[in-house]
Amino acid sequence: MRRASCVVRKTQYASRTTHNGFTLVEVMVTIAILAIGIIGILRVYSGLLNAVGASYEYMDAVCLAKERMAEVELSELQNKGVIKGTVEGESHGIYADFNWKQIVEPSDDKKLNIINVTVFKKNTASSRKFNLFSYVTNKEQ
Repeated sequence: MRRASCVVRKTQYASRTTHNGFTLVEVMVTIAILAIGIIGILRVYSGLLNAVGASYEYMDAVCLAKERMAEVELSELQNKGVIKGTVEGESHGIYADFNWKQIVEPSDDKKLNIINVTVFKKNTASSRKFNLFSYVTNKEQ
């Protein structure tokens, strides 16, 4: 009988020293580490959303510049030559957020004219611009 009581006493003592949970400090450190990780993930996500928005703006600017360039080339065919000078304008429709400027000037080679179409966003502090250059033959020669 005596042996049984000794065993009981040892198990009671052992159960008092073992931990059955986490301390408050361990929980707080875990929460802080998780919060730092989540903030990092949200910053990356925000950056990706900004990049996607910028790529859509860039795509629209490229399409508008190509459209303006096609109009200049079409006027070259209709007018038997390109009208030299600078033209600025506002876009409408799906490109309503953009302004454009086109410059047609003679190149160093007298047989060619340089067409420069610049597209930029309206009413923003952003200095992003898209330039498209092309050469067309000078019909006046």
